[in-house]
Amino acid sequence: MSNNLRHQSEPGYPGSELQSEPGYWGSELQSEPDYWGSELQLEPDYLGSELQSDPGYWGSELQSDPGYWSSELQRDPGYWSSELQSDPGYWGSELQSEPCYLESELQSDPGYWGSELQRDPGYWSSELQSDPGYWGSELQSDPGYWTSELHDPGYWGSELQSEPDYLGSELQSDPGYWGSELQQTPRLQEIMGTNVEGHLKATLVLLGKQLHL
Repeated sequence: MSNNLRHQSEPGYPGSELQSEPGYWGSELQSEPDYWGSELQLEPDYLGSELQSDPGYWGSELQSDPGYWSSELQRDPGYWSSELQSDPGYWGSELQSEPCYLESELQSDPGYWGSELQRDPGYWSSELQSDPGYWGSELQSDPGYWTSELHDPGYWGSELQSEPDYLGSELQSDPGYWGSELQQTPRLQEIMGTNVEGHLKATLVLLGKQLHL
């Protein structure tokens, strides 16, 4: 509780800035009619109101149109919602066995992303491992990939560390920004360990391994 209160009351924390600084996105969400927050609430042609009032918009259709995924999720035994609970066509089994279902296509149809993820060198999965022109391999080998470019002053990574007008440097140097607080807050360090950068890198490695499963 004390940590939450401190997180909300410290002027250098994202919570307080989000609520108090008119130049920050939090306050703008609440006060500026030209910002997306207020528009979501005020303008009938904007996403928020349409989601509530326009039957031709996805919000109402999600609730009323049997041809839409929401209602099908609730009523159609051929849809994933009901199958998720009762049918051997539950997403686990169907994903592996039924040729007309998503997962089997993912595994058997070379025109589908699943199989391509495993077999097609022109798809992102294999390219993640072998093609130096793809983001996956670049993640590990290409100096143009975002990790290596984190040290390149022409890339967003290095700017994150060096350019005072860029997000990254503010993240590290400006006590009124969330980045520096992420590094200075004892509670965060207690959770993630003192080596925050090492923790994040390890997390990226784990995510990369999961993509190859």
